[in-house]
Amino acid sequence: MRARSIARPAACVLAAALAACGQIDTRGNAGVGSPAVDAGTPGGGASPGADAGTAGDAGPAADGGPAAPGGGNGGGGTGGAPPPAHAVKVTSTGPGAVLSSLSGIDCGGTCSASFAEGTVVTLSARPDAGARFSGWGGACSGGGPCDLRVDRDLEVTATFLRQVKLAVDISGGGHGKVSFDGRACESDCDATYDPGSNVTLSASVREGSIFMGWTGACSGLKECVVRLDEDAKVGAIFWPFPAYTVTAFGDLFTSLGGIDDAGNVVFVRSANLVGDLAFYRDATNGAESQMWPGNDAWTIRISPAGRIALTTFRVNAGDDAWDSWRLRPGTRWTWDHARTLGGVDGAYALSVDDGGLIIGGAHVSGRGTDRIFRAYTEDGARIVDLGSSDLSSSATAHGGGLIIGSVWGSAFGPRRAAVWSDGIHEIGSFGGTYSIAYGINRHGAIVGTAQTSDGGFHAFLRDAQSRALRDLGPGEMLSINDDGVAVGSTEGGYPMPRGNGTLYFNGIVWNLNDLVQEPDTRLEGAMFVNSRGQIIGGGLVHNRWGDYLLTPRN
Repeated sequence: MRARSIARPAACVLAAALAACGQIDTRGNAGVGSPAVDAGTPGGGASPGADAGTAGDAGPAADGGPAAPGGGNGGGGTGGAPPPAHAVKVTSTGPGAVLSSLSGIDCGGTCSASFAEGTVVTLSARPDAGARFSGWGGACSGGGPCDLRVDRDLEVTATFLRQVKLAVDISGGGHGKVSFDGRACESDCDATYDPGSNVTLSASVREGSIFMGWTGACSGLKECVVRLDEDAKVGAIFWPFPAYTVTAFGDLFTSLGGIDDAGNVVFVRSANLVGDLAFYRDATNGAESQMWPGNDAWTIRISPAGRIALTTFRVNAGDDAWDSWRLRPGTRWTWDHARTLGGVDGAYALSVDDGGLIIGGAHVSGRGTDRIFRAYTEDGARIVDLGSSDLSSSATAHGGGLIIGSVWGSAFGPRRAAVWSDGIHEIGSFGGTYSIAYGINRHGAIVGTAQTSDGGFHAFLRDAQSRALRDLGPGEMLSINDDGVAVGSTEGGYPMPRGNGTLYFNGIVWNLNDLVQEPDTRLEGAMFVNSRGQIIGGGLVHNRWGDYLLTPRN
């Protein structure tokens, strides 16, 4: 009996044929070599999830029913949605920038960048030169690198502070140290601080040295406190001690006339109490030579470069009279008569410059106590009357484009210090009537003495810029060099210095006796100082009255 055939649906017939050809398996999954696997989806791409399926094979059912969940070998692939991104915002203040380990953040001020969730980003602070990093805020803290795990939007702040520098300068030929904040500097050093910091500095010396004071932002000799709102410099000066060598010369009857920059000294000395002789002391060997043939020398002056002017004394009809002379350059000792303003009692020289031009005082008219004198200067081939703010005047010295001297109204009236510069300007006093200007340097700083309201005399320094008189204490200052070093005496007043010799250095008045170590020596009035700091004056040296030459050991 022939078996009865059973009709199948067309889809089943096709499925059977494909199975026989190996295109699908009996469960309906595409086989190797099938168009679905080899050709992929239309357009040549691989079909979604073609090689990465999970368990739960599905697809069209063998009987043509609906597809089961799961997606067979083509379900649940790796190409899902990317992780979310978050913003990291950095705001910095002050001189510096912030840099991220991953590209995106590198700025000063404010900037931001986005990073995928879960990313770890390291932020580093980069201060500018002369600044420091103060610390983080917001999502970061502390002062080191900041590691951020980006799991949400984050904000970070960074603070940078400008630093100020304190520079310490050590100078002088002595040895010492400056101590501050645990440091001890024996040579130049510096440190940085936040603005507004207060720094305390102190100075100490080794044996054989002396601290001569602070400069810059500090002054005086005591411990110094500096507030650093901006860069500052402090200097400390150390000198050897003793600060000077002492050389004796001259005698009790010597009147010093000056010292040039080479150390040559000129002076007038009594000739057995009958008249005075003029001498030149050679710096190279200390030899003394008589410069003027007669015994009528009155005053002598020498310029920094060694030009010399001499005044001789005579009597004219019962009145004092003078003649001025200029040493001819390159001669030993040939003199040329200097000019006058025409008065019969001549002229006297109180200063000479490196060109040989003389300034001083000259008689112009009158006799006896009614005589009138005028300050004068030489201008090439002529002599110039400088005039007076009163009846009479006399010029003492010049420097910095200025001429200094005195004005007065009568023979016995008070002398008043004056400056000639676009007219005549009186310097003033400390409440008294007298003032005398003795010395001036090329910067226009003036020293002298001025009377106080109680009748005493105090040394003064007149600053060229402020034109104010600085009271340097009792006495007088007689000479000042271009470095601002001045010398004088503690008990001055016109006409002769007395008391201890004084040194004005770095804003401090020193007793010269505290800067030397000589037995049986008392340094009295210091008269002149040259550009090398050498000083001449009078006093007791090695138990003998005379004159001294101090030479710095610095």
